[in-house]
Amino acid sequence: MPPIPEPGDSYFRCLRVPAFFERFYARFLASDPDVPRRFVGIEWREQTQLLRRGLAMLLLVPTGNGAARAALEDVGRRHGPAGLDVPDRLYDCWVASFLATVRECDAHWSDAVEDAWRRTLQDGVAVMQAAALTGPGGSGRTR
Repeated sequence: MPPIPEPGDSYFRCLRVPAFFERFYARFLASDPDVPRRFVGIEWREQTQLLRRGLAMLLLVPTGNGAARAALEDVGRRHGPAGLDVPDRLYDCWVASFLATVRECDAHWSDAVEDAWRRTLQDGVAVMQAAALTGPGGSGRTR
C-alpha cells in the first residue's frame, strides 16, 4: 500500500510554482461576487504573508500542535461576526479555490492528495468557524 500523502508535501511543491498565491487569489476573487469587495484596499504582499502563515498553522493543527490551533482560532475570531463577518459560503469558495489551485500547481496531484487536503482544510475551517462563534474575547457565544 502506498503511503498516505501529506498535504504539507503538496504545499511545498506548490510553493515552487511561480505565482502560486496570485493564481489562488485570482481564482478566489472570481469565486463569488462578495469576495472582491472584502479585499478592497488590501496590501497584497501582507495578505499573502498572512495566508502563508495561516496555511502553515492549518497544516500543523492535525499534529496536535496547540500553538497552531490557537493561532487558527485567532484567525477564525478575526473572520467571525465580530470581526470581518465572513459568511460560511465564502469558506466553501476559499476551499474550492485553494484545491483547484493546488490541483493546477502540484505535479503529483492525485485523488489521495486531494482527499488529504480536503480533510485538512475541512478540519481547519471547522476550527476557525467554531472560534468565530466565540468572538474576539472568547465569550462562548453560539449561533
